[in-house]
This record gives sequence, C-alpha cells and structure tokens, in this order.
Amino acid sequence: MLLTIQTLFPQVPHFVEVNLNEWLRTHCAARPVGAPAYQHAIDRMQAELGAASFGGWMEQREWMWSGSYMEAEKNFTHLGIDVYLHKGTPVQLPFPVRVVDTFYKKDDEVGWGGRVAVQRDAAHPAIVLGHLETNLPKVGAVLQENEVIGRLATWPTNGNVFEHLHIQLVRAELVPTLDWQELDGYGFPSQALDFPHPFRTEV
Repeated sequence: MLLTIQTLFPQVPHFVEVNLNEWLRTHCAARPVGAPAYQHAIDRMQAELGAASFGGWMEQREWMWSGSYMEAEKNFTHLGIDVYLHKGTPVQLPFPVRVVDTFYKKDDEVGWGGRVAVQRDAAHPAIVLGHLETNLPKVGAVLQENEVIGRLATWPTNGNVFEHLHIQLVRAELVPTLDWQELDGYGFPSQALDFPHPFRTEV
C-alpha cells in the first residue's frame, strides 16, 4: 500500500505541502539560528497557510543549513518527508510492522533524537521515523496496526531541531546490511533510488 499524510495523521483535518527551505528563504529577514527560532518561523508559516504542513523529499536545503555539519560535503539534499506537527503527537502506521532498529542521539546541532526503523516484511522498504521521544520500542518487537510507535519530541531531546516528524524510506535490499548508526537524513540527489519518496512507494 501507499502511505499518505492522511493515513498517518487522520486527526489533522488539513495539510498543505510546502518547500520549507524556499518558504523560509523568502519570508525570513535572516536565516533562523537555533531550534526556537526555526520553530517560531514554522509556526508563523503554518498560521499564514491556515493548515498543518509537510514536504521536503529531495528538497535542497543549503540556505537552511549553510555552515552546519553538511557544509563539508555539501550534502544538503533532504532524503525524507518532514511533517510539521508539535511535541506529543503520536506516530502510528495503518498496518503491522516489526522494529528493525532503534537509535537515540541528542546532538548539539542537527541530529535524530529518538529514531525508529520499522518494516512490514523483507520485501518492503524500511520506514524510518525520526525526532521522537526517548521511549522507543525494542528491536524485534512487532507493533500492531495503529499502535503508537512513538511521540514527537521537542528540543534538545529530538536532536536539537524544530518539532517535526522525519519519515524516510530505505530500499528493502539495503536493510540487511545497512549501518544504521551512520544513517543520515541528508545526502545527495543520486541517492533517490535508495531512499525513495515515502508517499509514492509501496510500503
């Protein structure tokens, strides 16, 4: 099946898809510095849109993250979808999954916070869910349809970023040998096949 923003968050009545980098670049007098400043800008964006928002797969975010750890390799391409919702929002999936990885790192800069990777079976891509609270399910656990996998966290617990859910797919063939510790949410356009669009790929 295909995931949609509505099946992930049926409690939210309306979403608008946005290019966050471009919205911030064209609406902010200067680049926000730090999670609170980014959160203020995103809250203003959603107030102006009149809806919750999401977007970001293959989005170029050089304006947002210039000067960050990404600067050295210029890996400013966002490999997943961001859903801009607030802390405490539950994250669920509309089908059973098995947990293939859990990870937590509270970075000083842009990090994952709590992260869970789940998979329906070996034939489907893994679904990576990032910027969660620290109470994570254990590897090998089987989670039922619509069971809460985690909840969105705030900074610094969520990796010291603005409040949102990062959803990233990992191609099924990569899952058995992937070094999960090294997985990043940013990379290069050439990685689009390995990290396909979360809402246009059978999961």
